[in-house]
Amino acid sequence: ISVDTKNTELIGNFKNSGALWSQKADEVSMYDFPGDAECRAVPYGVYDIHHKRGHVSVGTSADTPQFAVHAIRDWWKQTGSKQYTDAKELLITADSGGSNGHRPRLWKRELQRWADEEGLAITVAHYPRGASKWNDIEHRLFGSITNNWAGLPLRSLGLMLNAIRGTTNEGGLSVTARHDRHVYHKKIKVPDKEMKQLSLQDTKRAPLELYDQAEDEIREVISVQVLSPYQPELAQTHKVWTATPKYLAASGRVSRSLDTVADMFVYSVNDACLSINPSIIAYFLHRAT
Repeated sequence: ISVDTKNTELIGNFKNSGALWSQKADEVSMYDFPGDAECRAVPYGVYDIHHKRGHVSVGTSADTPQFAVHAIRDWWKQTGSKQYTDAKELLITADSGGSNGHRPRLWKRELQRWADEEGLAITVAHYPRGASKWNDIEHRLFGSITNNWAGLPLRSLGLMLNAIRGTTNEGGLSVTARHDRHVYHKKIKVPDKEMKQLSLQDTKRAPLELYDQAEDEIREVISVQVLSPYQPELAQTHKVWTATPKYLAASGRVSRSLDTVADMFVYSVNDACLSINPSIIAYFLHRAT
């Protein structure tokens, strides 16, 4: 699955970018002051890449690691566990920052607790900084949602949820949405003592494989092997990220004829162990055309 938090939305009689066919213009407030809003909605999305199905949990509290893991739990309870009845492992791709970033301890602790309850081996692969546009959920789910409610003022949470549920595309996308009424508190700290109980262990990984895609393009594939502590012989290789020098050069992160290094953090969570590899395992080579 691919996960991320969509941009927060002010719920109220405010302008929403885009065009909408109507007999007359829809009157909205000239200013979008937060004080005039009913609430601030925080949509957290989960996208099932295999089945092309999305799930969005809309909260009105704070975007915290607890909220992120609860949204994934909700997807698993409503959809995932029914579609993957024999699943023993789960691969999550996410950005390296935000509530599901590679640094928040609370995110790792909450995943550990969920893994203990479900008996799943959970692997999380974080995209490097600045590469969130390659996260599948961005263009396969969030883009379609934005297009569906373009020009429609989100005057209520019910209207927002219905707009999300009605999202589809030519590829057969279907989306479910739920309102998360829980209150999540910020700045919850996980002490070192509790982190040590998660049993940290380095993750084995395969070397980077480079190959030429075209004359002026290189696509690089990272293969990461995640081993279960109970069955080390059952190693699985995951394709974590692909990138092109065109993006790297356009973003200003690299200059011509210079190598660039991007961070990729991968860790594995199962019912007895949290494995984290904080070292750099992704080296992206940029060649001058």
